This record gives sequence, C-alpha cells and structure tokens, in this order.
Amino acid sequence: MSPRAPDLSVVVVTPAGFDVVRRTVEHLRAQTVRERIELVLVAPDPAELGELGAALDGFWGTRMVEAGPLTTTGRAMEAGFRVAAAPRLSYVEEHCYPMPGWAEAVIAAHEGPWAAVGSALENANPESVVSWAMLFMDFGPAVELAEPGEARALPSHQTSYTRAALEGHDQELHELLEVEAVLQAALLARGDRLYMESAARRSHLNPTRVRSMVRGQLLAGMQYAPLRIRQERFSLPRRVAYAAAAPLILLVQLRRTLREIARTGRTRELLPRMLPALLAGLAAQQAGETLGYLTGRQGIAPERRLSLELDRGSHT
Repeated sequence: MSPRAPDLSVVVVTPAGFDVVRRTVEHLRAQTVRERIELVLVAPDPAELGELGAALDGFWGTRMVEAGPLTTTGRAMEAGFRVAAAPRLSYVEEHCYPMPGWAEAVIAAHEGPWAAVGSALENANPESVVSWAMLFMDFGPAVELAEPGEARALPSHQTSYTRAALEGHDQELHELLEVEAVLQAALLARGDRLYMESAARRSHLNPTRVRSMVRGQLLAGMQYAPLRIRQERFSLPRRVAYAAAAPLILLVQLRRTLREIARTGRTRELLPRMLPALLAGLAAQQAGETLGYLTGRQGIAPERRLSLELDRGSHT
C-alpha cells in the first residue's frame, strides 16, 4: 500500500465468492484514478474469495473484511465503512457498474462543501420495461441526469459520504445505510449539504421480474416508514395521518415519477408499455409504507430484501 491515504474508499459486498462482484470490480479497475481508490471487499469469509491476484491490481490498496453471515445490506456496508482508510466513503453494489470517470468526478465534487455526493444513473438492462419502472421509481431525479447541482435528496446506495457526515450515528448507522433517504434527511436537518454530480455516472442493473419488483417495493416501504418514525419522532396521530393519506401520497409519487420520465424525453417511448408495472410498483411501495406507519416495525423486511440487493442476477 502507498503511505499516502486514498482519496476514496469503495465498499463492495459479496454474499458468495468473487465471481458475484467480478464485473463491478472490473469497472472499478477501469477508473481513471484507480490508484487513488481503496477497494474494501466485504464477504462472509474472505478466504472463500480465493487467490485474486491481478483482479485487484492498480488500486491504492485493497482490504478484506470478514462480515460473518450476512443478515442485512446495511450491516455489511457498515462493516466496510468502519475499516476504510479514506475520508470519503462509497458503496458500489454488485449490480452497479461505474463508468471510467465516475471516481474522478466524485473526488472532485467532494472538494466542495458537500457532506454527500450522488451519482447519475443509466439503465444496464434497458430492454425490460420492468427494469425502467424500477429505475425511475427508485432513482427518478438521478436517471440520465444532465446538469449537476445542490440537492435535497440523493439516490440511495449510489451516494458517497464524507466520514464526518456519518459521525454521530453509531448506534443506528446500519439502519440508515439501508434507507439512505432517512440518513440524508438527518444530514440536512443538522445543516449539512448534498450535491448531485452528473459527471459521476453508473450503470445500474434492475429487476426484470414483476414479482421481484412488487416484493422489493413492498419491503422497501416497510423499512422506510418505521425508521422515519424513529428519526423524526412521529406521534401516533401523525403516523395514522400518513397511513390514511396513502392514496394521495401514491398520486404524488406517480406525478413525480412521470415528471422525471418526461425530463429524460422517454415518455412516448416508455410510458405506454411501462405504466402497468409502474403503478404496481408504486402501489406496493405505498402499501409497505402504510403498514410500517401503522405498526412502527420493520419486522424481517431488511433480511427479506437481502437477496434482491446482493443477488440481483436471480431477479433478472
């Protein structure tokens, strides 16, 4: 390892061997500034990754983290972030492929007064209308973004953070890394600033099976609402009000998503074929949020989402 600290630590999580993340790591090795990147590989047992040799050449350094049995994505991310050496930390999913200038753009953006920097997203499997529906539902403002700028929210799991931004969240950091919308709201509440960098581009592989989409959106809603309740200290009447307003919230989400599709100029191309999947996904997400607001519990939603997050190939 170089004695100089890396500029960016990138955490990659594999549930079962190196082949799961090989394509992602290849894209990281293709970065224009890979010598400034520390690669942090998180696995249940790093010994099972085998002899990787040249597959990891060129980085500032690499670090292997033994996470034990993986239970949630957030806990695996936290394990990597805890040991990372850089002042800026990013997670790259096994189904996400950063373009060659991604890291350079992220590092440059972090020279500004930003606690977090978001990446723009392109569709890695654009032949599927379910894939497009998922991409716009999950990342609407970041999809095919043309212009950078300060933001009120950044795409979950597609954002880098300064180490300072994550301080003070020790007890619940793994939960906040699961639901970054709540983390970012907490950062804004304490006066931190967020930035969307359109030059930092990733290609994102999305589910193509309707069942996977509906299940994933339902579980995401079940995770989001209880964490928001705790972080923002919702009263019981406020929780009931949000649950009762579910149909209205669904319409607001639909309107926002349609606006983002129009922004990319893809309305005529996508909407007639994509609308049924889009409505099903948004309805499932809202159903999950409603359940979460009423019960105040995530239940086993984080564990149930693990396959969708760390084994995307089985959902496409």
